[in-house]
Amino acid sequence: MRIRKITHHIKNIRRRLFTNVHNKHWLVVRDESLKEVFSIRLSPFNVSVGGGIVLFLIVSITILLIAFTPLKQLIPGYTRHDFVAVSFKNSARIDSLSNVVEAQGLMLQVMKDVIDGKIPIDVAIAIKDTLQDYSKIAYWISLQDSLLREKIERDIINATGDITTDTAKSAKMIMPTI
Repeated sequence: MRIRKITHHIKNIRRRLFTNVHNKHWLVVRDESLKEVFSIRLSPFNVSVGGGIVLFLIVSITILLIAFTPLKQLIPGYTRHDFVAVSFKNSARIDSLSNVVEAQGLMLQVMKDVIDGKIPIDVAIAIKDTLQDYSKIAYWISLQDSLLREKIERDIINATGDITTDTAKSAKMIMPTI
C-alpha cells in the first residue's frame, strides 16, 4: 500500500515538472518610463539548455586558457620539466658554494693561526682539496725569517721606545716560510 502511494507521488512530481517544461513565458525588460526595451519568449526547457551551453562554454574556455597559456604554472603541484632541471642545477650550485664558503672560512682561520704564530696542524685534514697533497707540507722557521723578525722588533722599539706595546707583540708573530 505504501509503495503505491510513493510511486503515485513520484508520478505526480514528474508530471508537474515535465508538463510545464514546454510552456512559453515572456521575459520583458522595460526602462524607467516603462517602455519596452527588450522582450523574448522563453520556456524552462530553453532556459536550461541555454544555461547548459553557457556553462559548457565557460568551462571549455577555462580549460583551454589553463592548458595553452602560462596560467598552468599557477596550479599547485604542476611542475615543468625545465623547472625541475633548473632546480637540480641550483641545488648543486648551492651545495658547491657552501663548500667553497666553508673552505674559505677554514683558510681564513688557518691564516689567522699562522699570523698569530700558531702552526696549523690539521690543515691537510680540514681543507679537502683533491688537487694538492697537503700532508707533504713542512713548516720551519728559516734564518731569513728570524732576521726579519728581529729587524721589525728593533724598528718598533725605536719608534715607540716600549717593547710591551701590542704592536710589538703582534710583530713577533710573522708567518713562517713554507
